[in-house]
Amino acid sequence: MNKYTKALFDLSILISPVAIDDAELKEIMLSDDTPWDEIIDFANQHLLIPTLCESLKQKDLTQFVKNELIVEYLETVYDINTTRNQAILVQLQDIANLFSEIDVKPILLKGASALSEGHYSGIGERMMSDIDILVPEDRILECIELLESKKGGYQPIDSEENFWTEDGHHYRRIHSKNGAAALELHRYCLGKGYPYLSNSRVMEHVRDSKRIENAFVIEPTFELYHAFLHSEISDTSYENNVLMLRHLHQAAVIATKYKDEIDWALLEKEVKKYELPEEELKKYQLSSVWSSYLYALNKLFKVEVPPEMIGDNKHFEEIIYYMENYSKTDAIVSLNLINMKRAFSYEKLKEKYNLKSKWGYPLALSKHTLELLYKYAFSSEDRKELFDYIGNHIRARQYGR
Repeated sequence: MNKYTKALFDLSILISPVAIDDAELKEIMLSDDTPWDEIIDFANQHLLIPTLCESLKQKDLTQFVKNELIVEYLETVYDINTTRNQAILVQLQDIANLFSEIDVKPILLKGASALSEGHYSGIGERMMSDIDILVPEDRILECIELLESKKGGYQPIDSEENFWTEDGHHYRRIHSKNGAAALELHRYCLGKGYPYLSNSRVMEHVRDSKRIENAFVIEPTFELYHAFLHSEISDTSYENNVLMLRHLHQAAVIATKYKDEIDWALLEKEVKKYELPEEELKKYQLSSVWSSYLYALNKLFKVEVPPEMIGDNKHFEEIIYYMENYSKTDAIVSLNLINMKRAFSYEKLKEKYNLKSKWGYPLALSKHTLELLYKYAFSSEDRKELFDYIGNHIRARQYGR
């Protein structure tokens, strides 16, 4: 086990929502072998610095951090994120109030749900990249029009990008000068091509938000299911051996905080709806992905799940092997290839150029390539911008942003 892999396991135990034995926690805190530089680096990459700060405080472990600069850094980031999350709560209520004018009651997803329901012990613990909200498919155009009206005050972040397509599951990211975070307005929980969680199925499992008036949240069992589907299937983490620790940690929080409400048998039934005969199986069974996901929850955070539902360690060990045996350069090159393949795929260009069939793909691919060359290839400054963009995008995908 190298330092970075040890950092993954140590960080996971330190931030686990499960009650961990004090002796095990103190051993991590006091050991000279604990790779603090790598732990902080890992927490940074996964947007888990505020989570680490609050967890150390809640478990009375901050006193054992030997480097005062680490404590100061953790507390500074936590305080900043607390201020931002308080502003996001105001923004969520403003959006819900706006939608009430057209009789739409949105569903808060992911971080927005966690924040509104108080999943975490401190308001600053969950770092959010943006706000995800689901509205009825047949009302989304009204919602967009209202948000982008003078009264709503939202506008696209990048007006040159066309993210609103026939198959797109969310509108392009928009922002308001008065808002603390960008907004992604969804009309489906997942991409249209995924059958696993329809809007009608979601609506069977919602309840009123605790903090935000005129808003729903998904109840814990299906919130856990959505967290799984979003990271492992929609974001292709399983397929690409990517560990999205921030999202996995939120799943651990849901499974632990609401353990008396989680209907594991129902979840098992849901994933097995999509079993395919072996001869029709193109990639993997959804139930295999689910059991591997539960293995990771149990292995990293010691989350209690039904033992018979936990899969084997094969997929998890593949992720660990990748972490231990690839240099940073090799890892970046490998992830670069994965993301380039994804960025130039028919699915992505269909979304960008609103293609109606694969006949238009070669022309769209040529156009997209020329646009990138024109934008980035004419000066050293532009080339640096491209490399920085690719590097940041790769790391964001690798670490779950």
